[in-house]
Amino acid sequence: IHAAYVRLDARWEQLSFVGGLRYERTKTDGEAFRFDVDTNRGVLQNVDRSYGELLPSLHFRYELTPDSILRWSYSTGLSRPHYPDTVPRLVISDEDREAEAGNPDLKATYSHNLDVSWERYLRPLGLISVAAFHKRLQDPIFIGTSTIGSGVESLRITRPENGDSGEITGLELAWQQTFDQLPAPFDGLGVYANYTWADSEADLPFGIGKTELPGTSRHNVNFAVFYEKHGLNTRLAYNSRSAFIQEFDAADRGLDVYWDRRELLDFTASYQFTSQWTAFAEINNLTDTKQRRYQGVRNRVLELEQFGRAWQLGLRFEY
Repeated sequence: IHAAYVRLDARWEQLSFVGGLRYERTKTDGEAFRFDVDTNRGVLQNVDRSYGELLPSLHFRYELTPDSILRWSYSTGLSRPHYPDTVPRLVISDEDREAEAGNPDLKATYSHNLDVSWERYLRPLGLISVAAFHKRLQDPIFIGTSTIGSGVESLRITRPENGDSGEITGLELAWQQTFDQLPAPFDGLGVYANYTWADSEADLPFGIGKTELPGTSRHNVNFAVFYEKHGLNTRLAYNSRSAFIQEFDAADRGLDVYWDRRELLDFTASYQFTSQWTAFAEINNLTDTKQRRYQGVRNRVLELEQFGRAWQLGLRFEY
């Protein structure tokens, strides 16, 4: 990847501005063996590709008061495919009659982004913010499955594909606060809370309809309580996300694959007893929640994962 950009900064009393134009040139080269059923041999495939994109951006920041800031921005972005997805590969599992294929024609997703936010800084140390965003996508990437053949000779192929367009609109609320004004020892307490709502829609490949963007949950919640004082740092964090689509089925939309809703509770603690030595502990997935992947409806379980709790204890030395 080669890139170059120009940038302009300006300020007029409470208003500041940053504008820029970036150009990125991407070149990829992929090789993989594909099995030829007619000759019963592997044949080396090679694909070269290069493309360039212009990425403009405009960012405005206005100080309503010394503790209150309004931001507005227009920007563009580029999300390239995962490299293995662009290699001309085909991996077949004869036992399961399933295959994974690369797509050398897969395009990067280009996005136009509009963001507006308001931030209020709370003394002595805190922040409240409200943000809204809208993204317009070109060539969103999906993981699709299709079936060729029939009966025992059928083969189910999973391959990344581009849709025509998509969009996502959302709202984000955040609050972070430390309670320094409380009497000791409670003056080390603090909270962090964040909620994001996102509504997305995208055209599926092959003109077979619309769906939500892959990997995009409608609701995301983060909440943490922390304590920081006299070298002690502890945090109890809760995370929740709603279900999201992972793969679509070209032949039967009732077989689309989803990751189910999941909640996590994690705990971390550390104590710095000298300027160089720190003891720490981490416990992930305290409630031992499962991950469920299903097709179409929740009771059609495709995969159920349970990893248990993860514990980590240690000493850290810094010099």
